[in-house]
Amino acid sequence: MTRNSPRVHPGSSPNATRHSPRSSWLWVLVLSTLILLTTIVALISCTNQPTPTTEPAPTAPEPTSLATEYPVTSAGTLSPANLPPVIFVMLDWMNGDWGNPDYYFTYKNRYGQWETYTGHPEYGALGGWAEFPWYKVNPAKGVYDWTVIDDYILTAQQYRVTLPDGSVIAKPVGISVVTWEMLETDTQIGVNRTPGWVAEQGGGPSVSCYDPDGATGSCKPFCTPNFANTTWQYWWDQFVLAMGRHYDNNPEFYNLAWINMATGADAETNERKSFPGCPFFVENSQTFNNWVLRTMSTHNLAFPNTPQFIQSTLHHIHAHAAHAASMTSKMTGVKVNGWDFDNINDEIRHDGVVIGGVTGTSSLYYEKIPTGFEPAGAPRVSGIYWMFMEGLCVHPYILDMQLPNIADTYAAQGLTGFPILNFAREHLGKQIENTPDVWIVLRDTKKTDSCWKASDGIYKCYGPHHGDFESWLYRRDTAPGSKSVVLSGTALTAELPTEARGHIYSYHSTRRTDQATNNPYLSFDVEDRYPFAGQRPKDAGGPVSWTITMTLLNKGTDTLSLEYMNYYGQMVERRITKGPALGTVNTWVDYVWKLDDAFFDNGLPGAMDFRIDCNNDGNEYVHRLIVKGTGLQLPTPSPTRTRPPTVTRTRTATPTISSTPTRTRTPTISPTVTRTPLQTNTATPTRTSVVTAVSTATPTATGTTPPTSTPTSAVPSVTPFPISWSQAVLQQGVLGYSGTSDTYIAEKNPSSNYGYMANLMAKNDGSYSGLLRFNLQSIPSSAVVNQATLRLYTYNRDYGLPTEIQIYGLLRPWVDTQASWQSASGDSVWGQPGASNPGVDRSEVMYAARTVSTLSTWYSFDITALVAQWVANPGSNYGLLLRGSGSDSVSYSFASANYPSLSVRPQLHIEYMVPTPGPTSVQPTATNTPAAVATATPTWTPTSTPIPTPSAVPTMTPTPRPVNDYITEMEQRLAAIQRILETILSVFQRAARSAQPPAE
Repeated sequence: MTRNSPRVHPGSSPNATRHSPRSSWLWVLVLSTLILLTTIVALISCTNQPTPTTEPAPTAPEPTSLATEYPVTSAGTLSPANLPPVIFVMLDWMNGDWGNPDYYFTYKNRYGQWETYTGHPEYGALGGWAEFPWYKVNPAKGVYDWTVIDDYILTAQQYRVTLPDGSVIAKPVGISVVTWEMLETDTQIGVNRTPGWVAEQGGGPSVSCYDPDGATGSCKPFCTPNFANTTWQYWWDQFVLAMGRHYDNNPEFYNLAWINMATGADAETNERKSFPGCPFFVENSQTFNNWVLRTMSTHNLAFPNTPQFIQSTLHHIHAHAAHAASMTSKMTGVKVNGWDFDNINDEIRHDGVVIGGVTGTSSLYYEKIPTGFEPAGAPRVSGIYWMFMEGLCVHPYILDMQLPNIADTYAAQGLTGFPILNFAREHLGKQIENTPDVWIVLRDTKKTDSCWKASDGIYKCYGPHHGDFESWLYRRDTAPGSKSVVLSGTALTAELPTEARGHIYSYHSTRRTDQATNNPYLSFDVEDRYPFAGQRPKDAGGPVSWTITMTLLNKGTDTLSLEYMNYYGQMVERRITKGPALGTVNTWVDYVWKLDDAFFDNGLPGAMDFRIDCNNDGNEYVHRLIVKGTGLQLPTPSPTRTRPPTVTRTRTATPTISSTPTRTRTPTISPTVTRTPLQTNTATPTRTSVVTAVSTATPTATGTTPPTSTPTSAVPSVTPFPISWSQAVLQQGVLGYSGTSDTYIAEKNPSSNYGYMANLMAKNDGSYSGLLRFNLQSIPSSAVVNQATLRLYTYNRDYGLPTEIQIYGLLRPWVDTQASWQSASGDSVWGQPGASNPGVDRSEVMYAARTVSTLSTWYSFDITALVAQWVANPGSNYGLLLRGSGSDSVSYSFASANYPSLSVRPQLHIEYMVPTPGPTSVQPTATNTPAAVATATPTWTPTSTPIPTPSAVPTMTPTPRPVNDYITEMEQRLAAIQRILETILSVFQRAARSAQPPAE
């Protein structure tokens, strides 16, 4: 920033000795060169070279965020998750070789009954996932015994899975580590799987029990881990990070396809579940909900290359999806464990707009995050086809099922002749650009919505999916002559022949034309983004052909026609006659049209692409259409993570580590993988189990102690200039700075804290407000602040409207992990809820305001006056309040200090001067040459700060550090060097100009 000021530096004296312009120029050159060399040496020498060490020991929790920097994927907002096209067997603890007809496994269950499992190649490509208890893989503090999980993954590599396209891969698997299990014992419900040593670390009880009818009642206490124990949270996070270091992107475990996140009852996102006569579950606690979001963030950090799924149930599905979508790494997804068909909780609507639900969530988020399903129970054979089609129409990435569900699906295939399982595999994880086809099932719901007007004025509804199951092929009643009739229940039975009534396609509902009301058509529109839509057909010299497969009721001997436009704008009719020639009469049959002349470019009335015409000689009953385009060379899909098992992997042990407890196995760190091509399948290679032992420090318990005024370490990026002013750029996680605290507060959830969220939210009416504070202790209190600019990055909003964001100074202490609408910290309440009491909670004066209107945009706020107060009086730095103002209802989310991408976290740019006592060598005259005075980097002096150190979220510190870390750090340091060079060059230019003799 250019400023007009006299060439007198703070502390200069008019009696100082003058130097000639030439000698001043040389002095500047020498001094600047020394500064440059010193700074370069200092910057480069600070970059430690990576050295192989044992896994780092977690220390006491630090007040830093979980987030790390991720590159933006080439797919933009699309998730890069690329899972193998298999159905995963749920709770595959026996690690079945399901595609092997000779596989046989039997065991006696805990009830003394024998259970037997056999191979089922007829089921097609199956993977599996299994659970592992935390205490078994983390038996002591700093000791990670991965043996049991390694065995599961590597054993699966010996099994062969044949995909629908005929290729063969190793069995893909998922893993899940559980902190507890919902098992019933003689005394309680719930068995803790937390390692015993965690309870010894403090922070309060590690177990929490709930008994709805007290000690004398018939209900046993329901016991879970104490999710409010921050020390427990810390060690769980450290375990997840260690798991990521061991498994993420490790070529030895190439068939590890995904991570299953386990949280509450049945490893799902319910804190408890009710039993008959015992109402254990009413609603999740806010503490548990916050921990679910926290563990999602931890997994996102630990596994940037491996998809992870939270097992979400009805409550808060949309919140989990929104949280996953807010992360820059789009590998964290939501698997809804409540999959069914025509479920009253399929869609949640606010004022008529779908915002979530069992299937509604995937319909909203499938292009942003990986989604998936697990059945709610065991639907009958007749219902499982409908369950699949409803799930697939919202484009999931993953399906997992119990073996009995898969057996029922296979039975349904036999009854319908439709390959349900392979149809699902071929469509999993597909987007409009690479889907094998577009399709529709004609139906409607039998259920009704449950609706009410909430206290916030929003009309809320829980209900089923209304209308057809549409996968990028749409039917429109609004097209001329195309209003259909939906049939279900007794109406459907009355119009169907006896032979068709027992068919699975007749189980639920269907649609027909209605020639009696002049609606002889069923009109369809192919999604315009489908690559074949709007392309020149083969008969017109283009490459594209189409196949349309229609499932219809072969009732009567009347006719029907397929009608569409060709490339030259002519209507084409393809007429067929029903009856024995079409297939079995009085039931559902498939008919296939192959078209080389169809031009699907919205050419029919109502902007439709084609329609079925009953020809007014009898109505047509249609169940399903599948439309497939061919003839274009589409992009080759990325290979899945699970590759064909054509190599042998041998573990090479690294030097052993002395550890406690003593073990007979050889502990290793990063195993070296040797790949040897083979022509034939081989037995499982002999290997050494991994037990990683680490010496650790115990974290300070923060859950039971009151907040104290503890200085936050703040090491900002301070760039020295060869004149008497400096610039500090403060941003969480950049060049070691860790002094940002932030959260937002919400009127609708007055007791909730959002200190670990990735966003700072502000709404036009102030009902959401952000709290933000930067530690400024690196800047001397004697400094004169020339300019201070707050920069905030927008990344989300609920409506496309602008609003004004106002900045106020906060006047009282608050804690980012405790602050809520009601309280600043703990039991310390605001003067008025929402920190809204002027002169008590916040300043009466508004320091800055900007209108925000776009996303992915930096907005700058001039808060020079506010920062100058904080620097001059450090004890007054309570941070600032972000408050919205405007008449249009809209809320904006800014990236917070917890946002995964470092580069878009809040920034505070400060330009300041430090008074330098004593004379300088500059005479303040009009022709004076400015002397370059080297300003030393300010030294941080610890002082008491008003904001207590927050409860910690662990920081991942892998050792050895990845090469990318050093590249990033060096880029940052080189950027600092570049700024120094630019400043020195500017000084040279000014000195050179002043050295020239004045014009005559």
